Amino acid sequence: RKEAEADLRLRGAALEAAANPIVITDHKGAIVWANAAFSTESGYQLNEAVGKNPRDLVKSGAHDQPFYKELWDTILAGNVWQGEMTNRRKDGTLYPEEMTITPVKNAEGEVTHFVAVKRNLTEEKGLRAQFLQAQKMESVGRLAAGVAHDFNNLVTVINGTADLAATGLGDG
Repeated sequence: RKEAEADLRLRGAALEAAANPIVITDHKGAIVWANAAFSTESGYQLNEAVGKNPRDLVKSGAHDQPFYKELWDTILAGNVWQGEMTNRRKDGTLYPEEMTITPVKNAEGEVTHFVAVKRNLTEEKGLRAQFLQAQKMESVGRLAAGVAHDFNNLVTVINGTADLAATGLGDG
């Protein structure tokens, strides 16, 4: 019994210490537990979140009804759902996150809870945008270099023709 209790304490401490937000809800979606990373990310303390549905706390309005229907159809069928979602912090700011929602089943195979593990994508999306901007600038640079090279070729022909024309002229 002591070993089982120690094992449970270790698992609880590990979930609480996880760097990624973790949320456990009941089968209707009401939050029963969330770790400290969820509070840090969303701005909601555990006592503010327990008993509430995440849609009432963090839903951003960025996704349409079919998006949520597909999500709920997947997890209620007992399957894992993975995807990206834009959520809203307590202060109203939006943030993108990658999420995996896993159904938890009882001994009879019925879904009783859901575990959501989240990862903030703000920095990753910012780096991706910077990379795309750098690629665009590189393309513009190559285009400009090509145009300058072609222009230089034309100027060389014009200068050569002008030099030839000038050799046939006398002084003055």
